[in-house]
Amino acid sequence: LDFGDYLRALTADLSDSAGADTNKRLVLETTPATLNADTVIPLGLIVNELVTNAFKHGERKSGPLTVNVSFVQDSGGMRLSVQDDGPGLPEGFDPKKNTGLGMRLVNGLILQLNGKLEFESNGGTRFTILV
Repeated sequence: LDFGDYLRALTADLSDSAGADTNKRLVLETTPATLNADTVIPLGLIVNELVTNAFKHGERKSGPLTVNVSFVQDSGGMRLSVQDDGPGLPEGFDPKKNTGLGMRLVNGLILQLNGKLEFESNGGTRFTILV
């Protein structure tokens, strides 16, 4: 499957369902990549969870919330990143220890892909999955 095309359709649907408008916007950057269904499905579920959470919890007090989704595949592997410019997560938040269903799902899918999660929450939130 062409993951770039899939990601464009998925993020457009997520943006529409979140009611993205002048207060919420989604920016997508992707490189062409042909992936098998065993990779596309977990990556798609991860994007769905992280983008939905960003739109739901990333409200800004001033200015629009921007959610950036980027995907790059090169000789070093794949890098998927979901980043927002919202208020960030509470201090001490650890996505690997979080017991919420969404983060447990994301962590399980990353394990399924034999991937690694990198996380930052400083003036926004960024999740990066390396596979």
